Amino acid sequence: MKRIFKFAATIFLAVAFSMITACGGDGEDELIYEEPPLTYEGGDLYFVAVVGEYFEASVATAYGAEGITYTLYPGSSLPYGLRLNSNGTIEGTPTQVVNNHTFVVIASAQGYQSAVTIFTITINGTLTYPSSTLNNGVVGTPYQESVANAYGAEGITYMLATESSLPDGLNILNSGQIEGTPTQVVNNHTFVVIASAQGYQSAEASFTITIEEVPVASDFDISNLIQATGSIIPVTIIPKEGKSSGYIIIYYEGIGDTTYTRSTMLPTIAGTYNVTFHVTAAYGFSAAYDLYAGVLTILQTVSQNRFEYYWIDEHDSLVTTSGGATFIISGATFTITAQSTGYIVKQWHLNGVDTGESGNTYSFSSTALGNHIVGLFVEKDGKLYNTNITITVL
Repeated sequence: MKRIFKFAATIFLAVAFSMITACGGDGEDELIYEEPPLTYEGGDLYFVAVVGEYFEASVATAYGAEGITYTLYPGSSLPYGLRLNSNGTIEGTPTQVVNNHTFVVIASAQGYQSAVTIFTITINGTLTYPSSTLNNGVVGTPYQESVANAYGAEGITYMLATESSLPDGLNILNSGQIEGTPTQVVNNHTFVVIASAQGYQSAEASFTITIEEVPVASDFDISNLIQATGSIIPVTIIPKEGKSSGYIIIYYEGIGDTTYTRSTMLPTIAGTYNVTFHVTAAYGFSAAYDLYAGVLTILQTVSQNRFEYYWIDEHDSLVTTSGGATFIISGATFTITAQSTGYIVKQWHLNGVDTGESGNTYSFSSTALGNHIVGLFVEKDGKLYNTNITITVL
């Protein structure tokens, strides 16, 4: 009797044996028993997982028997955080970055030759890439902005996502710099950028950009250009809907009792002042323009209870003298007194309507902006005389 052991290999390493038993006199007859092999495919499978994210995949691709189980070949290992179950499932949450890590799995079944194969897995790190709104640009003005705000790795590069686009005239570099000269107006244009780094899972972020027209003064509502001494407030310049909402600096230049030469200091003295304003595109982008807002006119106003005097001259004409311009602030009171000997005040009119008052004084007060006409009728020797003054409410 003699025993013969034969070893057979499958893809890389086979654990198998065969036993041959021969018996009987001088003859050479042999009885041969050999375990059938398993077939184990899947060496071309390539797995990709991400650090910190649960991963599950299967290497149970062997066939040829029932009840096949799977184990790691001695000396082979999986990346930290992963394990191989006997049913061929790999699962777990990887904890570190690895690139093209290979491991060997043994497929076994009772009564069958074991088989092995090699698999490859890469564990990518994670990038964090926040979305944001970019600074506005202006048509025809060179633009530079960066979307390179991803983090979590070294050597991150950037590219536009498929089907995403930038406004005409702009392009993106792999450094994440967006540059160029925009050629058309766009409002809240959104595009997607992909951030990538070797050994890390790519991340996407969306960005919004607005390209504005070159601003002109008519893009803004400009108010408070006519004011009166005693209550000066800054000229107000507000962009109209859909126009630049950038930073505005207002300058005054002109002559009152004091000379202002392109100053941001608000004039308070009666006079006229050219008003210009420096506007930058929204969010502080460097494109800036100087625009003309108009003329600030500051009028010398009368004080409360300022008197106006009326009398009849030697030619029997009713005349008016004034101690100052008849401009008052809304809500202030202006008192007019008729002073003349031998004349009787008959009526005070306001804007052509009898006020019902006939005394020597009349107090005017109004919050209605604009011009108001105060009329006075007096009588002497049966003859009526009348005159009027205009009061402007600011």
